[in-house]
Amino acid sequence: MVIVIDIRYIVRKITMKKLSFITLLFCFMGTGLWCIDLSVRVMDRDLDIALEGVLISEVNTGASVYTDPEGKAILKLDNNLERAIIIAELIGYEDRKLMVRDFTRELVIEMLMQGVLEGEELVVEEEAIGETDEEIGVSTVVEEEIIESVSKIGIIEDAMSIVKILPGVTYTGSFGSFLSVRGGDPSGLTVMLDGFVVKYPYHWGGICSIFNPNIVESIKFSPGIFSAKYGQATSGIMEVTTVTPDEGVRLDAVSSTSTIDIFLQLPLGENETAGIFSGFRLTNYDLVFSILHLTADTFHDETLLDMLRVISRVPYIYDFYFKTFYRPTERVEWYMNGFYGNDGVGSTIDNSGVDTSETIVTDFDFHYTNTDVFVTTGLKILPSDLLFIHVLAGYEFWIAGIDAEMKEHGTRFYSDEFIDEYGYLIPPGEESFTVGTVSEFEMADIKHGIQGRVDFDLTLHKDYLLQWGAGCYVDIVNNEFNGMMWGIIWEDESPVYRKMKYETDAQDSCTLDSFLYLNLHANLIPDVLGMDFGTRLDHSYFMGEDDFTLNTYPVFCPRLNLTFSPDMKNDFFKKNSFSIGAGIFTKNPFTASDFSQDEHLEDFDIRMPKTLMTVLGWETEMPGGFRFKIEGYYKYMFDLYYSNYTIDPETGEFDFIIHNDGFGHAAGFDLLLNRKISRFVDGMISYTFVYARYKYPETDGLDMDASQRGIWFYPFYHRFHSLNFLLNVKPSNSMTITAKMSFATGTPKREYSEKEMFPAIIENDDSTTTVAEMYSRESFYSDSLRSNFSLPLDIKVAFHDYWSNSKVRWECYFAVEDILSPLWAEILPGDNIDHSKWSGEEQAAPSSSFSIPIPSIGLRLSY
Repeated sequence: MVIVIDIRYIVRKITMKKLSFITLLFCFMGTGLWCIDLSVRVMDRDLDIALEGVLISEVNTGASVYTDPEGKAILKLDNNLERAIIIAELIGYEDRKLMVRDFTRELVIEMLMQGVLEGEELVVEEEAIGETDEEIGVSTVVEEEIIESVSKIGIIEDAMSIVKILPGVTYTGSFGSFLSVRGGDPSGLTVMLDGFVVKYPYHWGGICSIFNPNIVESIKFSPGIFSAKYGQATSGIMEVTTVTPDEGVRLDAVSSTSTIDIFLQLPLGENETAGIFSGFRLTNYDLVFSILHLTADTFHDETLLDMLRVISRVPYIYDFYFKTFYRPTERVEWYMNGFYGNDGVGSTIDNSGVDTSETIVTDFDFHYTNTDVFVTTGLKILPSDLLFIHVLAGYEFWIAGIDAEMKEHGTRFYSDEFIDEYGYLIPPGEESFTVGTVSEFEMADIKHGIQGRVDFDLTLHKDYLLQWGAGCYVDIVNNEFNGMMWGIIWEDESPVYRKMKYETDAQDSCTLDSFLYLNLHANLIPDVLGMDFGTRLDHSYFMGEDDFTLNTYPVFCPRLNLTFSPDMKNDFFKKNSFSIGAGIFTKNPFTASDFSQDEHLEDFDIRMPKTLMTVLGWETEMPGGFRFKIEGYYKYMFDLYYSNYTIDPETGEFDFIIHNDGFGHAAGFDLLLNRKISRFVDGMISYTFVYARYKYPETDGLDMDASQRGIWFYPFYHRFHSLNFLLNVKPSNSMTITAKMSFATGTPKREYSEKEMFPAIIENDDSTTTVAEMYSRESFYSDSLRSNFSLPLDIKVAFHDYWSNSKVRWECYFAVEDILSPLWAEILPGDNIDHSKWSGEEQAAPSSSFSIPIPSIGLRLSY
């Protein structure tokens, strides 16, 4: 125990008796009839105890008073004051500064000990999700400052940024939110918002997520043996909990490099038994593209300049969010959430100014839109001290569309090599060939989703919690794809360049996923041995057009996780916890809704994909507030879906072949060393090693190396090593310098053959034919080739304080992402090399990465 002594309070006690009469007389004569009495009570926020001897003062008048043993005091103020600025000071505690307008109500001040910074917490659960979130070895607590330092940076502030650097997550880059967790496919991660499963929580095709850090209160990330309460996930669970508007009126206005955000929290009713939280985000990319133009000109980055020229509709995001709750009693709470998100982008390549008399060019017009809307409601009931009931229901509507057109036009002279080898095919007198093709296609995915569940938690004993529940997810999907596209087909062993019709139309494909679960959380030996044991039953049923139905066998998913925390403290390892667990997990991928009568499937031909996972871990606490955790794992993935298709060149219809016997192995370990928020320095180091190999046994007559069939292969997202550093340095209370750096080895890279020249017959729209000189390269899977390593470094400097004599808090930051990119662009060769099919010349392939630093700024005002 630490005893804090305030010398001013001791002196005051000694002299109190001598001054009591004079003070009483002065108060009666000088202020008793001409002042306002402000009642103050001061508490320790963490310990919830009264604080004695706190100096309470008012800035403008200089009035002051000390709190008594009950933490109470009466501060006498001039009755002409319209507002007062109150400061609370006590040695060993952070000073508090508040503005008061209502002098009739008691002012309650909560103080924090020095070194403990005020702020909401982001709870990131890495091993289990349940009622024991603070259990050692189960969750990682990251305070609000870590959220701000990691998520509030860049052209889009995204709460997913904090999850990207956690152990177990493979590096995805700055512009990627599809996360591979411990070697699993990104589709194996299930994302929830306040308990509601969001099927597509992304903007711009996965570049960023829908989770605005200004609405997020906590994130629980679980890549291990999570509770049987949660399913439809084979890699992990990410649960986002949003802000609950129960802490008074608050208004936040945020302006960053590309977005404007406004959020309002408003309590309602007596004793704040209800509340509303609402706000929106709008993008404004005029500033971003101006900065990118300036930066590209400065660094002479022609690739970026070319990219900027083709943007016909700057990327946009329009989001709206609301949340409301009502607590009629302490045992009942009703809530409702709503989200509307819309994003899109347009791109145009126009070569109208290019001389096409000796070259063939491609014009391109592309438009992408995405809209996601969902509404959820729930009821939390505590009918007794031992039983808790949670009912949740929701509806989601999602639509994504692509509209594109591509024109190839121009004239090209036959090369000498082509004439020498294929001159006999060229009509007499012809020295060149002319191309004039137009390809166009439209695609739309529409999904209606309804989900509901009911959960029961029964406390059998203070050390035993029994959980059970049931629920279902109904997804109705319409997929439409149609277009006329030019491509190479082979007729009589000769290549023909022909316009082909592509068409698929899956209407009202329905998937019904249902589940039951039973789980027991037990402290077998209090504070020493804990157990989480349960099982769930998952079932899927498919329906489609023409009375198509497809049934599957139910899947039992037992899970067991043990945590052992022996009393083996020493001077260095203050607390130790060991965990071991295993379980079976299952999930239908997003594409499962495409099953139809065309695949000629019968009941029980399809099995739900599954993962058997085992985890072994150790966690310890060390001096200085440091914590270290390491976990090793093995995963066996089986009954995986994979498919092949052929296209009828006349009708454009797709013929799908579905297989369900894919399998794979993943093994590795990840570690975390972190220090929770401190006054001067904090941060974290995380490392992930992954070995993952998959195999799809059926080849369907395809080349094994070209199609990755019948061979073992590394998945496209695989990286052996992902290392992350995060450091926060605080030179003063109002300034934070953040540095974040990652190192990741490359992803698998395909091997290409030498370019091959060949003659193709173009079937023109006017029924004539043209002999064209074309080029191609075959690609093959390679076990040894990898893309370049990644080493991004981000720097951010943030300032924050209160406006003088007000309750308005301001924050601003200046940041630069990927500072080292120009260096690596010079040193490392480019990964994305393509070739022209008309000339065979190499050219840069499309890439989502930049080779220049990306600056960003942000300003936030809070009241």
